Amino acid sequence: MCYRSPLAAHYQPVETQRIGPAEVPWEFTLLEEEYRALREKAGLLDYSCLGRVEVSGEKALEFLQLVCPRDLEYLLPERSLTCLLLSGEARPVDVVTIFNQEDRYLVETSPAGREEVYRLLSSACPGEVAVRDLSDRYGVLGLEGPYAWRTLARVVDFEVSVLPFQGFLPATWEGEQLLVSRTGFTAEYGYKIYAAPEAAVKLWSLLKEEAPPVGYHALEVAMLEVRQPMIHRELGDDGTVIRCGFNWLVDLRKEGFWGREALLSQQEAGFDYLTIGFGAGKGIALAAGCPVAAAGEEIGRVVTFLFSPGLDQILGLARLQYEWVASGLELQVRDVNGRWHPARTLSAPYITPRSWNVTMV
Repeated sequence: MCYRSPLAAHYQPVETQRIGPAEVPWEFTLLEEEYRALREKAGLLDYSCLGRVEVSGEKALEFLQLVCPRDLEYLLPERSLTCLLLSGEARPVDVVTIFNQEDRYLVETSPAGREEVYRLLSSACPGEVAVRDLSDRYGVLGLEGPYAWRTLARVVDFEVSVLPFQGFLPATWEGEQLLVSRTGFTAEYGYKIYAAPEAAVKLWSLLKEEAPPVGYHALEVAMLEVRQPMIHRELGDDGTVIRCGFNWLVDLRKEGFWGREALLSQQEAGFDYLTIGFGAGKGIALAAGCPVAAAGEEIGRVVTFLFSPGLDQILGLARLQYEWVASGLELQVRDVNGRWHPARTLSAPYITPRSWNVTMV
């Protein structure tokens, strides 16, 4: 099954791509233009293909505490928390954001993980808990960039600066009920606007006059630059929480969550391969799985890569033997034609988001 956004009939990207079961706009114009919007001003994104699963009932919190490897006990209403959902064998399933709506919770998934997360939650919930897939009931618009708050302020009926990071609030626009969250993916100021599909279409038409549409190509570049996890690109057949560096999304001090014992076993077994960022020259014909070498010895493989306009070079992730995982090492990467090219390991974040130096006024 292929999921398409309810907004898709109202814009014309130059390219689309599949991310798991979802078809998303990949580019509207040129990568460099859309990237600059995200990093310098504000870009408008269609996040409607993110999954949204409602969890409600008397034991909803108890159930999600079992599911989530981070503590939800002190997650206040109108606040959200991002964590890594694991299988019982500690296999990463998806990075999800859990919203506390006071009498229920909303679990937001990636486009690639929407089916698996819903299947996992609905198959495991007890009788006192209801799990519903609400993914198709909303359109979701994103605004990201150092001045995204200015664009949002033209729409919502509250002072944008009162919305804390990872907070969300109800809003009204032209009689339409909205939910606005301060969550994003690029480490710039980021917001999502949840609305009924018809209202989302109207909002898209309004906001595209204020901020240019941005596709998932520029979004994924910006995510990679600040090492935001993209499971559909990073996991592969050999990925684990430890190998992928997803440890920050899990709290092993918490007891009794799915996959904890298996994860502890992985930790006790020690490190073999770890993931690190690398930079390489422009125009190299790479692919996932291309070998990486040091001192003439193969030490790992390319996991994923994209061209970064901000760095003006290829930026990628490689899974290397753990003793080679350090910043600033000179390596070689072999392209699909068998030629070797110099590369250098990097420490994240690989760029400094402009929003870190921009104050809302």
